[in-house]
Amino acid sequence: MYGLLANQMMEQLGHPVVVVNRPTTPDEPVSGSGRAPGWFDIITTLDGYDELYAIGHQQACGVKLRTAQALDQLVTILEDSTRVTMLTAGDAMHPTGDLVLGAGSECDAPLDDTEPLVELVRRVETLRPFGHEFAEPVVEIVLDGFAVKSIGSEKQHLRLTTATGLACLWWNAAEAQLERLTEIADDATAQPTRFLAKLQLNEFLGETRLQAVIERSI
Repeated sequence: MYGLLANQMMEQLGHPVVVVNRPTTPDEPVSGSGRAPGWFDIITTLDGYDELYAIGHQQACGVKLRTAQALDQLVTILEDSTRVTMLTAGDAMHPTGDLVLGAGSECDAPLDDTEPLVELVRRVETLRPFGHEFAEPVVEIVLDGFAVKSIGSEKQHLRLTTATGLACLWWNAAEAQLERLTEIADDATAQPTRFLAKLQLNEFLGETRLQAVIERSI
């Protein structure tokens, strides 16, 4: 659960996040999970500190503190290291997709013909399971026009629909993104909006449709 929460916060905020249990005393050990973008190594950052250590992968690991008193130290180390890395990482901080989809000369394929993309998703599915050093492919989607609507039992999710009917879903993004995306959707002069997403197939009533699940705006 800590890892899922840390990953969600990392994707929304764009910087390293560590989520730990709430201690009851200053001397109590503290543990949790850390998640970070590809340009930040949590394990290397915490290496060498007696009160802190991390186990796992650089961007997805368990984090432990010998006592809760080290929480302030953890925060300071992450803040300082993130600031330095953001000043030096350059282009590595701006992720791109394995494939760019949309209108424009820089795009690898258009979004108005989804049949080839359906076949692509089916072939990618045969490569599972994905994991460390074998990541699931992501695409960069370039939208020059869309309709946006909040969905879900609490209207917490977003659905962006292109002129050709492609649905782009963004889970738990309504609170942070609905106002901004509504303004873009209503502005005929707005520049194309770019997202990183994963492609999926939606099977409903015997019909297969392509959909995209947005991970972040870029």
